[in-house]
Amino acid sequence: MRISTSRNDGEVTVVRVHSTRLDAAVADELRRGLAEALATEEAHVIDLSDVTFMDSSGLGALVGSLKAAKAKDVAISGAQPAVRTVFRMTRVDRAIRILPATVP
Repeated sequence: MRISTSRNDGEVTVVRVHSTRLDAAVADELRRGLAEALATEEAHVIDLSDVTFMDSSGLGALVGSLKAAKAKDVAISGAQPAVRTVFRMTRVDRAIRILPATVP
């Protein structure tokens, strides 16, 4: 799994997760990668457009990373239908802003 970052119009850092699955196999790597990517206080968007499957381990790593992040404004973008369903069923969508589309 790979995580990359880029600046969007100089205002937001886009953190892209390059993995189709967020599960127990990549949970530790996801947690470490996001902790590094979210180490600044600027606004961040986590792009999950490549992710088609997420289980509770992946969700736990994602939420844990967001809780520990120094970034104060973090949103999720590009969530596929299956991932949106996990956010909705666990009510994470009430705690974390889910954007309707992928941020360029």
